[in-house]
Amino acid sequence: MVILKFVLLATFVAICTSNPLIQTECPKNICLALMCVPDDPICKGGKIVPGAGYCGCCAACVRPQEDSKVGKCVEKNNNGLIGAQTFKCKPDGSFAPVRCQGSVCYCVDDEGTQLPGYSQTIGQTASMDCRCARDEKNYSKTGLLGKMFNCQDNGNYSPYKCVGSVCFCTDENGLIKGSKMVNIGELSSLQCTQ
Repeated sequence: MVILKFVLLATFVAICTSNPLIQTECPKNICLALMCVPDDPICKGGKIVPGAGYCGCCAACVRPQEDSKVGKCVEKNNNGLIGAQTFKCKPDGSFAPVRCQGSVCYCVDDEGTQLPGYSQTIGQTASMDCRCARDEKNYSKTGLLGKMFNCQDNGNYSPYKCVGSVCFCTDENGLIKGSKMVNIGELSSLQCTQ
């Protein structure tokens, strides 16, 4: 499910849509300027989930798919208990990688469980995607050894990686970016950005 944006008297109106061809990016602090209008208020065959709509700001109808992990977020959010924890869900019903509670946001795995060691204060989460933290967790489930992950405190991949004494820039997925490589002693000259 993706959202369309319309400007109406300097206020964004978010309309939820299931059209996968429409792509949007989330502007910083967009939730402050949104008025949410669901495209399917009855939500037949699914559940209306807070935070599953546009940029996590709006409630949206989420219909679970056949994958056992998909829809688990919806199930956890609809336990009927007053004051129960709420989870941020992706449009497909799976868990979003970042969860905020109070003034702290942290990375969660595919099951919605907190990944220890990866958190930020809520004001520093604009670029927090938790890809590295989730990849590290998923790799550890395989039982294989030997792959090294260079994650930042917010769960993102570090903009650089060193293997032995050679360092190079990496992209947001931890893959080599560019061709420049330097000795670990010259790391400060690398100037990597993602």
